[in-house]
Amino acid sequence: MFLRETWELFWWAIFCPSRLQQRMNEWLPQAGKVGRRVNTEFYNILLFGNLRFISQYLLLLFIFNIPLILRLIASNQLLDWLQFPCIILIAYGIAVLFLPLGLVIPFLWLIVILNQPDSWLKGLTEAFKFLAPLSQMGIALAVLRVSLLLTFGLILQLLKKEHLSLARNVMVAGGTINAMLGAWLVNQNWLFLLLVSGITSFLLFFFREKIVDRDDAYVVAFSVAFAVAYVVVGGVVYGLNICLAVFLLVGAEVIVAVVLAVFLAVFLGGVVAGAGVAVIVAVVLAVRVALRVAEVLAEVVVEEVAGVLAGVVAGVLAGVVAGVLAGGATLDLSWFLVYAGLIGFALTLAPAKNTQLFIYTTVTLITISAQNLGWLSALVIPVTLVSYYRVPDYLLFVPFSFFASIINRLRPQPLQLLYSLPPYTSELISLPLPKHEQLFISAFRRNPQQALNIFQYTQTFSLPGFQITLRNALPQIIADQLQQIKSIRELIFTTNSDHPILPFLISPFYHLDDDSDTPTPDTPLPKVKPELSILLPRLQTIVRDIQSALESKNIALRERGLERINNNLAMLKLQLPSLGLNNKAIKRWTPLLERWERVIELEKKEQRQLSQGELINPFQYGNPVRLNQKDLFKGRQRFADEVVRRVLDRDRPTLVLHGPRRCGKTSFLYNLPRLLPSDILPVFMDMQSSAITNKESDFCFGLVRAIHKDCKSQGVKLPIVPKRTKFEASPYATLEDWLDEALDKIGERRILLNLDEFEKIGTAIEKGQITLRLFDQLRHLIQHYEQLGFLFCGVQTLEELGPNWSSYFISVVPIEMLYLEPDEAEELLLNPDPAFKLRYAPGIIEELLKLTNCHPYCLQLLGASMVNQANLNHTDLITSEVLQASINQAFTSGQPYFTNTWTEFTGTNPEEIAIGQQFLLQIARTDNLNSINTPIEKKVLTRLLRYHILQQINGRYDFEVPLLKQWVRERAVKS
Repeated sequence: MFLRETWELFWWAIFCPSRLQQRMNEWLPQAGKVGRRVNTEFYNILLFGNLRFISQYLLLLFIFNIPLILRLIASNQLLDWLQFPCIILIAYGIAVLFLPLGLVIPFLWLIVILNQPDSWLKGLTEAFKFLAPLSQMGIALAVLRVSLLLTFGLILQLLKKEHLSLARNVMVAGGTINAMLGAWLVNQNWLFLLLVSGITSFLLFFFREKIVDRDDAYVVAFSVAFAVAYVVVGGVVYGLNICLAVFLLVGAEVIVAVVLAVFLAVFLGGVVAGAGVAVIVAVVLAVRVALRVAEVLAEVVVEEVAGVLAGVVAGVLAGVVAGVLAGGATLDLSWFLVYAGLIGFALTLAPAKNTQLFIYTTVTLITISAQNLGWLSALVIPVTLVSYYRVPDYLLFVPFSFFASIINRLRPQPLQLLYSLPPYTSELISLPLPKHEQLFISAFRRNPQQALNIFQYTQTFSLPGFQITLRNALPQIIADQLQQIKSIRELIFTTNSDHPILPFLISPFYHLDDDSDTPTPDTPLPKVKPELSILLPRLQTIVRDIQSALESKNIALRERGLERINNNLAMLKLQLPSLGLNNKAIKRWTPLLERWERVIELEKKEQRQLSQGELINPFQYGNPVRLNQKDLFKGRQRFADEVVRRVLDRDRPTLVLHGPRRCGKTSFLYNLPRLLPSDILPVFMDMQSSAITNKESDFCFGLVRAIHKDCKSQGVKLPIVPKRTKFEASPYATLEDWLDEALDKIGERRILLNLDEFEKIGTAIEKGQITLRLFDQLRHLIQHYEQLGFLFCGVQTLEELGPNWSSYFISVVPIEMLYLEPDEAEELLLNPDPAFKLRYAPGIIEELLKLTNCHPYCLQLLGASMVNQANLNHTDLITSEVLQASINQAFTSGQPYFTNTWTEFTGTNPEEIAIGQQFLLQIARTDNLNSINTPIEKKVLTRLLRYHILQQINGRYDFEVPLLKQWVRERAVKS
């Protein structure tokens, strides 16, 4: 069991990092924020972490060191055996940062030792000779210490005053100047001076965050790591001198010790051949390990002790790393390329995400080999590239992938074959395997649910090879799923987010935000092939049209809708070549479109059998008439012209469109884009939505979203909508910033903001959800944004709503919307739809106009009832008898409207309502109203007149709409 787990550890570390991460999380879970579990890092599990994991890793290191052990036995030199613990130490230390690289360290060491047994010692010896005499070094340290204390005295003062950014900048500049001074004092070598100043600036800049922000344990570890590293690298005499200076300065100011250690580290790194770069790489690595070790040790020991111990460990590690790299610099070309290839192979964690790692690795290897190999060191680039992107792995799996596809043809078993291919056997394939997508397609045809699990698992890997394979397979998989549809219900279900397969394959098409760009051939959705971006939006539109057609209450209307949809499908089939699809894609999607045509044709035949010549019912009395129902929306051009005149007025008044409920105000707002000229862009906002009136940030966010959405539907593309969180932080500033940018995009055009049911803003203020600051902001927008116009739409005027409204909004123009003109009402009854075939007996139209007084809702209500009655009586002619039956049905169907008028518009409290209902009953039954005596009776009568329930003609009171009068007379008491 232990040996099997050890083998798995090796395989996962080299080929399957996510599986290795999973094991680490299971064996040493980490506590995360808000209940989330964070990933276990290598340093978590290798530094006093899980003994089982550590022992397995040490066993692997021992196995990989067997060639070295055999080499040491053959040499029979006692001192050479020190290499063995050193190589274990360096492999373990590097594994703390990245375990796979630690696994190849024994092979790198073996390459160096087999070719140049003493190469690393020679490089460090030359570095030692390059140093200045001890006395000169001591003088330099003394002068440098005074200079550093002055520089970092200033830094500490800045830190105390919390000038953190300035302190960091002074640290970088001052450290660089002091390093240059020390380098010049030591050996007065200008070339060396340039090297020291450049490297010191880089290190100080790179670690400035850690030095200033970390606790003492990290700072001490940072300092000691440099010092101890050069005890190993530079020799005992110089190392003791360095350590003495560091510890003296640690007692005074830790930051000064850090900078001195940085200077000395870089100074000692100025060696010949590749040793200089080797030392720099070693020091950076040592510092990173020191910080990790200190982080763990600080939890169990005193912080200063933790820092010293971490520094010692990292310093020894740095010395060994410098030796391996310096020795590698002296290898001949063939062995050095193997050396570089192993490093590139081990560093492959996620090439697609971290290409900088490849660049750093390649530049470092070229630099340390340049003097020995010259221009030939450039061969490191292709070798490292091939290794880093796992081309050998790829070549290994290519024939297996071909072989798997042949097996699948002879004996289909795609699921089992997919489990034997990457990413299950290797997660680091950067190129797509041949025929791999065919296995995915075959798997979905046999078992879609299990294939989906494999698809989703593969989708989690961002390497190009896997993503290309999935994208290549996706169109055929989607086409297969859509072609399996056998009924209209299954077809409609394809756009449902609860579908078991499709939303997981093409999630962007199931989560398109209102503000998202519509996918087109030029702007395809991410992770979806352009082929799908071209066709799926069109297919989704067809499915939505089918759903809309079947929702019609009239069977004949459903049949006609399905016929139109089938014509659209046939046209889409003919358009496939012109949409930019290649022949392969056309052959893939043509059978699907033909299958859908057959399914729709079957449904159409079924609807035809149900209809038996039934008339369509185009009338709509329950909901507002939308923009796409232009045949059903009649008239109102006079109001549209009035709106245009007022919007273009120099005074730019605020418009208030008011009138009784169900008089078509919302339908008018929906149809404004068709009624207004193109230089006015109407934007609709429904204030009944609690998502808008919940708080001020929601209102501002909803306003921006509405402007963006409606302008986009009218062909004007505005800047993207900021995230909701940005509005929560500063709603009005974010709104104005966006408006400033958006209004520049529309040129000379104007935006008309239509706030339907605007009284809900006042309700939200009364509830404390919104403050009066919103009124201030709206007034500010009205006064200072000339390209914005406002139209408030509701039942009441601003004066009726109270002083808050009338005092905040000046220059208000009320526009009252009541009933249709007689010719408009007649046109609605005769031509609500091009295919409308209902006929009226003489006098019926006149009777309808009189009965409804051209009230839009009542006209639509009676129209729908007449069509229903005609179908019930199998006739297409409306007679007096059919009309009377239609009225009775209308009283039932329109019960909510009549009841709402009876209970809510007769008064504002129970006493007023009782009086108002008594007035209506009296007029409905006697065509007369007794004298009005009390103030409350006068108030109720005024309300009934104001809301156009009653009217006064020649001193007598009567209903404005006779249909409502008949309902009150016949049904009000019963209701």
